[in-house]
Amino acid sequence: MNEFTRTIINGLKTYIQKSRGNWNQNDETAVDYIKNRTHWTEKGVIEILPETIIETTEENDLWSIEDNILPKMLVEGTVYTVIWNGIEYTCLARNDGYDDIYIGNQALSGWDFPETIESSEPFFIATYAPDNWSAIAANIGTHTARISYQSEVIHKIDKKYLPEISSIKNVLDGNAEGSVRTIYSAPEDDDYVMGSSSFAEGDYTKASGYASHAEGVGTTAFGDASHAEGGGATASNYASHAEGSSTTASGYASHAEGRSTTASGNNSHAEGGSTTAAGIASHAEGY
Repeated sequence: MNEFTRTIINGLKTYIQKSRGNWNQNDETAVDYIKNRTHWTEKGVIEILPETIIETTEENDLWSIEDNILPKMLVEGTVYTVIWNGIEYTCLARNDGYDDIYIGNQALSGWDFPETIESSEPFFIATYAPDNWSAIAANIGTHTARISYQSEVIHKIDKKYLPEISSIKNVLDGNAEGSVRTIYSAPEDDDYVMGSSSFAEGDYTKASGYASHAEGVGTTAFGDASHAEGGGATASNYASHAEGSSTTASGYASHAEGRSTTASGNNSHAEGGSTTAAGIASHAEGY
């Protein structure tokens, strides 16, 4: 291989490496920019308090309680940008030792803390998530405040540009997060709610355990991480598996297969017809 050929090949290798798709690339002119992405992420500013007028009174000297003035609770460890009376401050949210999360000058509060951190901000802003409570302390008077922080923003393309996805039929979202069911599986009601991350498919199947899966006809997956398949099979304990016709796997990590078999012992296995494995790690087979 001569030097000219080697230079061309190395140049092509470099170009290929640079032009590989990069999901984090948002510059449309870059060679690694992926066109027609369904979604992308970038840093953005999240505003938790738009510019708001705040009146502080003489209550507790510098203290003014403004219940629920913040629509979102402060998060410990997050860096916030506060524009107070037109001046910008960068504040790290801290825990005051009593699970109140605050930003600003802790000394303005007048509270007794395990350790008081005095700083230069002319305000003290605190939230207490369990009670959805927030309060502000500052010099007596009228002030303006705006609070925001930087976070990763996920952008999603409008569904109207995704006809293949928007045209999916016969599949419905369950009420629990991450749950999915087909249209002829059992509908949710007061007596039956799908488990999160569960999947029910087939005819009148139920998947109520976390990450459970029911398929076939009239099968039920009650246990977390359980799997029921076939006809009338029931898996009711953690990681249990019932398959076949009218089988029951009620033991922890049990397995029932065949017809009318029951695996009720933990780690048990029943197969065949009308067999029962009731002991721990037991095995029943035959008829």
